[in-house]
Amino acid sequence: MPSHSLIVACSYRKLNNKSDCYPPQILVELLSSPDPRTQEHAVTALLNLSINESNKGAIVIAGAIHDIVEVLKHGSMEARENAAATLFSLSVVDENKVQIGAAGAIPALIKLLCEGTPRGKKDAATAIFNLSIYQGNKARAVRAGIVTPLMSLLKDAGSGMVDEALAILAILASHQEGKVAIAQADAIPILVEVIRTGFPRNRENAAAVLWSLCTGDLQQLKLARELGAEEALQELTENGTDRAKRKAGNLRVIHLPHKSFGQAMATDYFCCPNYQIIRHSFLQDPN
Repeated sequence: MPSHSLIVACSYRKLNNKSDCYPPQILVELLSSPDPRTQEHAVTALLNLSINESNKGAIVIAGAIHDIVEVLKHGSMEARENAAATLFSLSVVDENKVQIGAAGAIPALIKLLCEGTPRGKKDAATAIFNLSIYQGNKARAVRAGIVTPLMSLLKDAGSGMVDEALAILAILASHQEGKVAIAQADAIPILVEVIRTGFPRNRENAAAVLWSLCTGDLQQLKLARELGAEEALQELTENGTDRAKRKAGNLRVIHLPHKSFGQAMATDYFCCPNYQIIRHSFLQDPN
């Protein structure tokens, strides 16, 4: 069995297009090692390899997704965090989003989101966000209970996860099951507060979620009006970003319930946090 240092060195050589290195298949086999350190180093090596676009296909062809998900479920905390980051990296390829979701990654990512280190929570959130771009994974995330921890993170300013929570909620709110689950979580008060006092990007995402919840739901409309959404949206139309102004403008019909919301903003994509994932991966704003 190759040493831990050799595994990591190999991954960096492969990342830099060196050919004298273990193929992904060897690293995938090491993911099943009973030795936790070997497992940690193997998944870290695959993460490093996956950063290079040309390696992603070979990793998937080697059957890595299932074993990476197993590490995510049962590995050490460091291995789980690196597994989450690897899944995010692989999910940049759209076809892989389907495979990763089908392999059962989302419940394990939600668990990491709840109990991981700050870094692990960021990795889990980013992976969940990217996977949820695929419509089928939205339903998987909602059914796995994602909304409850997201609401907890959203309400805890000290969590450092408000941006991520709102970004994921914004994408889930475009799915009917997500919309229902978010509404049942009593999200309107905190959304109105974020629109009123949050950072620009969070105000945009909060407006996107609020729009989804209020569309066709008179009860949510009434609650939003009672909580002062009209005033908050008026301020957003005057001082928000261009995108926020568009969303706030559509939402301001809250105070005219006899009018239609007009054209849906489903094609105006949600906003996601732009931040670099530790160990070089990053999440790009799809706008």
